[in-house]
Amino acid sequence: MRTATGLVLVDWDTARRAEPERDLWLVAARADLDVVARYEDLTAGAVERSRLRARERRWGLADVASFVPDLLAAEHAGADTAWQLEALARTIDTL
Repeated sequence: MRTATGLVLVDWDTARRAEPERDLWLVAARADLDVVARYEDLTAGAVERSRLRARERRWGLADVASFVPDLLAAEHAGADTAWQLEALARTIDTL
């Protein structure tokens, strides 16, 4: 959304239904700026860093849970299974 002060990201899907860390962790992990500090400055709300890490772990575990059944069910190794195995290994390394 474009505002008078610039672009803003609005996640209407779960707005005000969960703690801010639920959405901030992914942006914070992939953005080239201090998203947490910016959020705290704009909202005067505090972000719990431990919740950011917990959300990251939860996402990683969900990835593992989705990759494993697909890999077990794969009849042939191919580009998709190779990508999933690589992603699974990276995810496990970060957990």
